[in-house]
Amino acid sequence: MYQYHVPDKDVLAEVVVPEGSFRVRTRRRSYLLQLEQLRADGSWQPQLTLAPGAVADSLTRTYGRNPATSVELPTAALTLHATDNRLHLQLVLRSLNRHQRQDSVWYSFEGQALLEVKK
Repeated sequence: MYQYHVPDKDVLAEVVVPEGSFRVRTRRRSYLLQLEQLRADGSWQPQLTLAPGAVADSLTRTYGRNPATSVELPTAALTLHATDNRLHLQLVLRSLNRHQRQDSVWYSFEGQALLEVKK
């Protein structure tokens, strides 16, 4: 999936499997990724949350805010996991960026997600 913040389009991916319908969407200007499952009443229920924005903020504190600087990290450092008793979401990031203009901060990233559903 590739995330680019569009105010009215925060759903990045949807998948239907025998265990149900799931979607991944961004929250808080792409600070969070949330896995949601479709309920019988038609509403989406949050299941798992990942915070690529927290990783970007941490890297900014470590390496500074110079937008011309690119930091290469091992793949393991750019893999995020969230698990509960029946779901496991893994996000492998290829790129992660923190953008700031005055007091406004937003995030962009590129990567692949893997969802495992236990029966």
